[in-house]
Amino acid sequence: VVLVDEDEHLLVAQLQANLPIKDRLYRLVMYRGCFVGSEAVDYLMQKRSGSNRTICTVICSNLAKKGLVIPVVPGMPFVDGYE
Repeated sequence: VVLVDEDEHLLVAQLQANLPIKDRLYRLVMYRGCFVGSEAVDYLMQKRSGSNRTICTVICSNLAKKGLVIPVVPGMPFVDGYE
């Protein structure tokens, strides 16, 4: 799946506007202003007809690799879940 840079920035803005961005506790550490990977994948599946979970996970992973979506744990890849 290849997105043009402009499409990627629009997608990030849509994720920010539509996902529950909030403080979350993970392994006894509080992370401020973040979302759960599976919620991003769920959102993409709803918005992109014909896309399956694998394709949407790859899209989110590509956003993370480009630094457009930043994991709360540095160096951790994008995960479709709450791990």
